[in-house]
Amino acid sequence: MPIDDLTALGQKMREARKKKDLTQQELADLSHVSVKQIANIEKGKMNPSYLILRALAKVLHISFRYAYKSRYFSGG
Repeated sequence: MPIDDLTALGQKMREARKKKDLTQQELADLSHVSVKQIANIEKGKMNPSYLILRALAKVLHISFRYAYKSRYFSGG
């Protein structure tokens, strides 16, 4: 995934987490994804696996379409 895509994904994940009024630690506890991984995703430094994205999306109640909707993704 290109760097701009990772940055856009991280921004969307952070927005969704903040909308739910969750800290990174709380999201980590609920999703069983480490705080370090969540921080790196939000900073655009990590290309998360499908399983990690699925776990985060489930807790945040967002679709993959929402997570990937941005000007950087085709069709976004």
